[in-house]
Amino acid sequence: MQKVYLFSLFIVLTFGSYAQHCPGVDSVAITLRTDSVAIFSPPADSLACVVRGQAYSADLFFTVFTRLHGFTVDSLTIDSIGNMPAGLCWASNSPDNTFAAGQNGAIEISGQSYVASGQYKLQVYVTITTSVTTINKATLESISGLRYYMKMICPGDACPTSIDSAGGRDSLYIPYSTAACGVGIHEISSGISALRVSPDPFSQTTTVSFATETGGDYLLQLSDLLGQTVYTKSINATQGANEVNLQPGNLSSGAYIVSVSNQLGTVTQKVLVK
Repeated sequence: MQKVYLFSLFIVLTFGSYAQHCPGVDSVAITLRTDSVAIFSPPADSLACVVRGQAYSADLFFTVFTRLHGFTVDSLTIDSIGNMPAGLCWASNSPDNTFAAGQNGAIEISGQSYVASGQYKLQVYVTITTSVTTINKATLESISGLRYYMKMICPGDACPTSIDSAGGRDSLYIPYSTAACGVGIHEISSGISALRVSPDPFSQTTTVSFATETGGDYLLQLSDLLGQTVYTKSINATQGANEVNLQPGNLSSGAYIVSVSNQLGTVTQKVLVK
């Protein structure tokens, strides 16, 4: 039986890496469950919601499957976890994030987030070594159909009791009705607001608009869901409304993160390239 078990984490507003590995975490300190677990533990419906602007920490547990598509599995390495709300980071109880077939493991996710509320489908990238081949940096979903979701809510909102697994098959992000959560502390301190990308989806060019409380030097970036920056542009913004052309050139279709930042903070928005 395929068993994989993931864990949850929370965010810091500064974008940095969309799914970065937590620096300086002692893998030995991450508690490992000794009882058997089913596929994901806890199930996505039972995982505590991330609340915007509040510190978050949670663990996910898994047992590495022993066979995949009829082949014997030797080991599984967690390469990265994408599409977590910006600011979250993760760490496992293995120093090199590698686990043998049948081995129990744990992933710890922690941080603090200020991004839009909604349902996020994690993109867990792994390298699997089998008796006949090695599958490099593929998603668990693509090779085994396994999916796991995180729920992020606005302060004061009730945590949804269910996951939209049907819509979540194809959607990395499904917004909740109060996705914006108003204006957060970090957005106020950075003086950046009203971030908008149009058109979205786009192919080779789009327009990024935003408002600033003060003029000065700002940075526009486009990053993939693994946290790799694919486009950077310096902006000499003026006080009030600003518009900037974003022309990253040819990109693979999929989801990306647009961010506008200054020395005080960052605001981000997910966009789609078609």
